[in-house]
Amino acid sequence: MRHVCWITGLLLIGFHDISSLLMTQEVEERSSHPRNSKDILRVTEEFERAVNGNAIVRNRCRVQGKEIEIEETAEVIETDACKLVVRARKVTRAAEAQPTGRPLQAEKKSSTDRQATDGQEQYADGQKEIEFMVYAELSELTTPVLVETQKFGQCEAGGAGVLKVSSRSEPGKTMQVIRRAPANGLTKEDQGVKQMRRDLSLFFSAPEAAEKARKALERAVKSCGGKEWPDEDDLP
Repeated sequence: MRHVCWITGLLLIGFHDISSLLMTQEVEERSSHPRNSKDILRVTEEFERAVNGNAIVRNRCRVQGKEIEIEETAEVIETDACKLVVRARKVTRAAEAQPTGRPLQAEKKSSTDRQATDGQEQYADGQKEIEFMVYAELSELTTPVLVETQKFGQCEAGGAGVLKVSSRSEPGKTMQVIRRAPANGLTKEDQGVKQMRRDLSLFFSAPEAAEKARKALERAVKSCGGKEWPDEDDLP
């Protein structure tokens, strides 16, 4: 009888361990799966509020011997569950006066000179504008969402500088971008130039706003089932 009780006790412990393991796996699976539509709506609205009216930066740059100001803004203009449409606008205009402090120094161009390069392409006498329509699928983005300080050759930014909030696309995934130049007379029917990007990037000038947007984007990506960026050894 004593042996029977002992065996029964072992079996109960085993069943308890198996049950705990199954519950843990179930919690992990639930956390990695997309949440319900109400959760997704809430987090995407939080992200929209964090971006709209806050994603704005201004740089003063020297291009072809002329000083120009480049203003870049972004806003979420459409949401459909985990699908977002972000409109980014880059406006280039002649700088009114030399900023106080040290003069602009010519620097070698780097991969982070995208803002200055776009400004050079559009600049002439008067104001020029470029518009980017970014079509993002949150479930194909990854965490962690990063905040990085950006530097652009031949440009200076006021305040804390330019802060980039970005989430990389899952390896093998890209997002479509439509590039237009409204100031050049394109109509709404014009398709613009199709491009592809491998991350969703937004630019801020205030650290608090950048951090708020980073947290909101990370919550939205996780809610839609986005995965962590894989270790280098796991990349294809």
